Amino acid sequence: MRPSGHVKKVYRPGVWYERIPLHTSVPIKINLVHIDLKNNDVKAMITPYDSLDDEKRPSFRPRTTSEFLTEYKVQVAINGGYYMADFGVEAEDSFFPWRMFPEFADNLYPQGTYILKELNYNSGFRANSIVCISAEGKLSMHFRSCPEGTVQGISAGEYVLGPLRRKSPPHDNRYAHSIIASNHEEEWIELIVIDGQQPFYSAGIDRFELVNFLKKRNVTTALRLDGGNSSTLVIEEPEGPHLLNVPHDHFIPFRERHVATHIGFSIADFHASSEEK
Repeated sequence: MRPSGHVKKVYRPGVWYERIPLHTSVPIKINLVHIDLKNNDVKAMITPYDSLDDEKRPSFRPRTTSEFLTEYKVQVAINGGYYMADFGVEAEDSFFPWRMFPEFADNLYPQGTYILKELNYNSGFRANSIVCISAEGKLSMHFRSCPEGTVQGISAGEYVLGPLRRKSPPHDNRYAHSIIASNHEEEWIELIVIDGQQPFYSAGIDRFELVNFLKKRNVTTALRLDGGNSSTLVIEEPEGPHLLNVPHDHFIPFRERHVATHIGFSIADFHASSEEK
C-alpha cells in the first residue's frame, strides 16, 4: 500500500521527516527530510567512484539509494546527479531491450562535474549548478564551480530557486522531482522528493507549484537533481533502510532505480528522540 496523509517524524532535535499531501486538482505527495546544519555533527558525502578508466573517467557500478545508504553507513540519502550508462560494445551493435535498465550496465558515468579529492572530472556537459562538500563535510550549493577547499562535488540540474531560476515559472508538465534546498544563511537543508506519474497517488508537480511550495518554506536556494523514476529518498531505521517516497521504476511501485551517484548524510545520535506525529 502506498502511504497517504500528513506525517511528521522527528529523529533528533533539528532532524525530521515529513510527508505533505498538496491539495490541488490532482493528488501530489511531497516527502522531505529537514536537517539542521548549525551543529558540526552532520557530515555530507557523495558516492565515491568504483574505478577510473584509461581516460581517468570515474565509473560507478549501478546502486539503488538504499544500497548506497547501507554500504556507506549514512542515515539519510537521496539520488544524485545525471549519468550515462555503458552497456558494452555488443549492446551498441544489436537490439538490446534491457538498455532501459541501468542495473544491467557495465558502468555508469556522471554527467557534468565530479570531484573527489584530487580528481576533478568534467564530462563536457555544462551544468548550471553544483553541489559541493568541504573537508569538514559541510554541503553548499554553487553556480557551475565549487569554492577552494572542496573535496567532493557533483553537478546538479537547473536552479528551481536561486540566482539563475526563471523569473516566472510556468504551469508546465507535472513531473517527479528530487530537490536539494536551503535557506539564505544555509542553517538547514531539506532533501525533497515529489512522486510523479502515479495518477491516483501522486501525479507530480509543475514548476509553478514547486516554486510556491518552496517559498512558503523559506527556501531561497533549490537545485534539481536527477528526477523522474530516479527520484528516491531513503532513511535509516533500526531494521534497515526505509523508503520515504514511492519510486516506481518501470512502473512498479516501490522499485528503486539503480543510479550512479547519491548524496548521503551521516548524523550523530540519529534516533535520539524518534517520535512520530
